[in-house]
Amino acid sequence: MPSGGKPTVRSRRAGSELRRLREAAGVSTAEAAGVLECSPAKISRIENGMSSVRVVDLRLLLDRYGDGNADHRAYMERLARESNKLGWWQAYGDTIPPYYADFIGLETDASHIKTWEPTAVPGLLQTPDYARALMLANPAMVSPDKLDNFIGVRAERQARLEQGTDVRLDAVIWEAALLTTMGNRSVRDGQLERLVELTSRPNISVQVLPLEAGDQASMSGSFVLFSFGAERSVSTVFVESLTSSQYLEGEDELRGYSMVFDRLRSAALSPAASAERIGRLMDEHH
Repeated sequence: MPSGGKPTVRSRRAGSELRRLREAAGVSTAEAAGVLECSPAKISRIENGMSSVRVVDLRLLLDRYGDGNADHRAYMERLARESNKLGWWQAYGDTIPPYYADFIGLETDASHIKTWEPTAVPGLLQTPDYARALMLANPAMVSPDKLDNFIGVRAERQARLEQGTDVRLDAVIWEAALLTTMGNRSVRDGQLERLVELTSRPNISVQVLPLEAGDQASMSGSFVLFSFGAERSVSTVFVESLTSSQYLEGEDELRGYSMVFDRLRSAALSPAASAERIGRLMDEHH
């Protein structure tokens, strides 16, 4: 069973993927139970993420579902093996609320992250000063006594992105977010400078949706799309509001958000033109 008897991000992902494969193969819960010689209730617990799936059982299910993709099978086996593994963020204890821990778990495992932000610079691209100013501006985001820990968490999240190329980030940011002074002008300029620097990384793409394309910006609030393993298609969408967050995995939802992101990316300036626009914003305020 996942640690603490509760679903983990990985056990939920493994379960939801097994459900998708089972349904696509036209296999009933009872038939899947017959493969493992267990009860249908156990199959349901695995698919809901309440129970971890053993690698030996996973292989039997994947065989029955006709999954012959070696890369996908290897990815599923890794999920099964690591479903109880504690992530680095667990060391921060109660500083990190459950929904944020889930988000970090997805982000840590993702091979491709796509994010749209109309009001602020995405967390993975924020400087410490910008992150601090942003959190202080929102009293519902984090209590002052936990602020330093949150800044530390953000730095650890950024480390994987900045130190290697095993994950790709495509970010689209509305220009209005870059015009907003967060904290003070020095903080804002430092953040813009950092964005220009990050655009040179081979695994990071930053595109600015210009003010003149504001009608496109109204399509959606901020969201993050995650892909995992060798799969290029989006597996999970993260949508956050002031007091709650949602993880969307339905086919129609994934297709809809992917379409909106592609529209936003097409309407945005190219990465090169975006770097020029950001540089111009810095020059205009000096």
